[in-house]
Amino acid sequence: MASPITATLFTDPGCPFAYSFRPARARLRWRFGEQIEWRLVMIGLAEDASEYEEKGFTPAQLTVGLRDFERRWGMPFAYSLRPRVTATSPACRAVIAARLEDPALAERVLARLQVAYFTGRGMLDEPADLRRMLAELPGVDAERLVARIGSPEVR
Repeated sequence: MASPITATLFTDPGCPFAYSFRPARARLRWRFGEQIEWRLVMIGLAEDASEYEEKGFTPAQLTVGLRDFERRWGMPFAYSLRPRVTATSPACRAVIAARLEDPALAERVLARLQVAYFTGRGMLDEPADLRRMLAELPGVDAERLVARIGSPEVR
């Protein structure tokens, strides 16, 4: 068999475009299997929620936008109004912390954070919410992963 193609996936647990790509990626994995080697690159859309607030982005705008994503891409979304906008960089670093342990674990952590965020009410920049979201993954030490998000090797 020839060497696999490396596909770089630029993604973020809080990006609705990245979340909506999940079905297409699943089809690519089904069709091409080991012929594609996926490389995750975490974007970190915002380090601090104030970056969104300064641009005038609100939880209400997010809710309206998610309805359009569901209509266009068929992904499930929760429509309850969040108390505020959320930064995504801490969740990205949780994926990186997982990747340092095992690349396959990073894939599972990313998927869990995307589904939990878009279908629930958790905030991606709240350590307690990240721990709660990740605690539901079998074999994941959520406490350890979240504790590592500020470490130099993860940053």
